[in-house]
Amino acid sequence: MAEIKDKKVNDLLAWMQYLDTLLLDATYISPKLEIQATEYAGRGIFANAAIRSNEKLIQVPHSLLLNHSTIIAHILLHDSQDAAKSRVLHKYHKLQPPSTEPENSCLIEVYKSLSYEELLTLTSFQIMAMYLTVERGRGSASFWKPFIDCLPEMDDFKLVPFIWSLETLAHTGDQLRHAKELFHNLPPSTQKHACKMRDKFDADYKTVSELIETQLVKLNTSETVQSFLPVSDFLWAWMCINSRCLYMTIPESKSTESNFTMCPYVDFINHCSQGQCILDIHPITGFSVLTGSDVTYSKNCEIYLSYGPHSNEFLLCEYGFKLLENEWNDLDITSQLTSKLTAAQKTFLGDKHYLGEYTLNAQEISFRTEVCLAVLQYDVANDPRIDLWKDRRLKCLLDGVSDGAVFKPKSNLMIKEILMDVLDESRARLQHCLLEMERDDVFNARKRVAEDLNREVVDMCKLHLNKLE
Repeated sequence: MAEIKDKKVNDLLAWMQYLDTLLLDATYISPKLEIQATEYAGRGIFANAAIRSNEKLIQVPHSLLLNHSTIIAHILLHDSQDAAKSRVLHKYHKLQPPSTEPENSCLIEVYKSLSYEELLTLTSFQIMAMYLTVERGRGSASFWKPFIDCLPEMDDFKLVPFIWSLETLAHTGDQLRHAKELFHNLPPSTQKHACKMRDKFDADYKTVSELIETQLVKLNTSETVQSFLPVSDFLWAWMCINSRCLYMTIPESKSTESNFTMCPYVDFINHCSQGQCILDIHPITGFSVLTGSDVTYSKNCEIYLSYGPHSNEFLLCEYGFKLLENEWNDLDITSQLTSKLTAAQKTFLGDKHYLGEYTLNAQEISFRTEVCLAVLQYDVANDPRIDLWKDRRLKCLLDGVSDGAVFKPKSNLMIKEILMDVLDESRARLQHCLLEMERDDVFNARKRVAEDLNREVVDMCKLHLNKLE
């Protein structure tokens, strides 16, 4: 593999190679790959030779995956009574004994005090954010230090709207006013996504803090939760997980939302809307990356994964970047439609699992949106004879027997009215963004993002309004 000038990356590769030799754990990184710095996405993985289809590029064993399962295994190792349980529960994880380097003893005492049952009460997000925060604080004593050192810094998340909303709390005066105005000039659906992330973060920090406080009281120590688990460090860990996790079934997960892992080296692979590599997860050998059956790479080409069919709004909110062209962009008109629904209509749509998530993309209006528009055409508030559950036309639409042509004329009128309103609002927000004076680099970058998102909404509205003419 070509020499990399990035010391952190070199340390990571040396760590993975050392553990492969020590544990005989079948780590594999193709010699055809190398990590390069990019101007558009930080580090990325590139081909330094031609790569054929169906070729294995990377394999990372379970021992080097960071997830709910491996974290429990590592924490339990700190207590001699639970060490045996750790190895039995996680038979595929070849674990190293805890470090003997001198360090903050309170961190280790908390690990020792945490029971298996207590750890299982946490979601994957919660236990991983707690563990990353603590392990980063342990420095060179942490088994995971080379991997942690390669994770993003908070500056890498400066374009995430959720982070903007948090930073407004630290501003005062004109700076606060400008920060708030910029956030409120984002499309409403973007603001809603950011607020939802903030609520989840607050709930996760509260849950973990309460568990840690219980341990500190049990240990009768003067250490506080804030000194043990600083909210700023927890935020860094939470964002790293949110932006770097990969889907994987986890035995200890509390729900499907907790089925994910972090994977060293693989997380350097950047996103494109059409995935070019595929992931393979084996219960014994671990996590592998292969080229697809119809994918090849020439020398100097970047290797890509698809994080999913996500719009620029989603990519920005969850990962902190957006694409110049994105075929998955859509327009969320949920609030506009749900505000028109009566209680009875909401009950019907909820019963049929069609309440909310009303969108349209460049190609079409979603079926969920068509169903909502159809339901809105029944005046249930003023006509007691209407029974949505027994209506034949609605049943045919929901069962796929009818294409809903009977609803189209009125649906088109409603959509046109909604899109005209959204277009006017988006143009107004865009104008506010354009009139904002440029300030520091971060503000200016966020200003451009807000402008771009509003332009995308304007373009989507105009596209569909032209179709309706």
